[in-house]
Amino acid sequence: MKKLLGYFHIVLNLHKMSISDEVVLALTGLNYATDPDYTDPTITQPQLQALATTVQNDLGSRITSASLQLTEQEQIDVDALSRAIITVKSEVEVVANTKAGGNRAVFETIVRRIGLHPSQPQAKHVRIVGFMHSEKGGFHFIVPSEGKDVIYIYEFGFTTAENVLPAEWLPVIPLDLAELIMIGFTSGDIIAMHYAVQKSPPRVKAKTAVAADTAKTDIAKTTKPSGVLTMLPVNNKGKVMLTYGATYWHFSNVMYFRIP
Repeated sequence: MKKLLGYFHIVLNLHKMSISDEVVLALTGLNYATDPDYTDPTITQPQLQALATTVQNDLGSRITSASLQLTEQEQIDVDALSRAIITVKSEVEVVANTKAGGNRAVFETIVRRIGLHPSQPQAKHVRIVGFMHSEKGGFHFIVPSEGKDVIYIYEFGFTTAENVLPAEWLPVIPLDLAELIMIGFTSGDIIAMHYAVQKSPPRVKAKTAVAADTAKTDIAKTTKPSGVLTMLPVNNKGKVMLTYGATYWHFSNVMYFRIP
């Protein structure tokens, strides 16, 4: 059985930052130009600083205004800076986790050296959903195990930016594995991913209504569903019965990943 490694996260809270905060972070807060681990950034440090300088020049003394109104071009420049910061954060998170191999101290050393902040450790660390480092042009997506006899339903689509849902989701990928590895993408593609877990009820021979009721009671006792685990519905004969037009998968929150 594959050893399960912890996957740690970076706290950015970009939505709480002012435009001035973003400019300061990009110009003086992040330092990765010569980092020994983050060696192949999509956005180099000089490029990030150039984006921040553009915003700074656009807004001048207005940058600290409490009621800042942006022109169309100013908004485009601010959005470009925000996307670049998110890209750096996402890539550093993947690189640091790959280097750490489940060691939080190593992860925190890399993240803090670059100028970002790791999230606080949980009281009890469990395997969580996340993207692991993969070969160029691919991704490695892991999810918590939901036990035996389950099918993991993966669904993803291409998007233009993080926190923007795909215009179209691609056909679902059902696997009996708690991980999905895919290659063949173009570097720079942004993937939006979510997943669900499907479990079929135990096979029972329900000859009477009493037997069927007993079967459903046993299912309830032996199953501890999570937020994404769907137990397929059964009829009074103990057989799976789906309703046309009804959604029965409970998908996770959407996660985003930029293809290296």
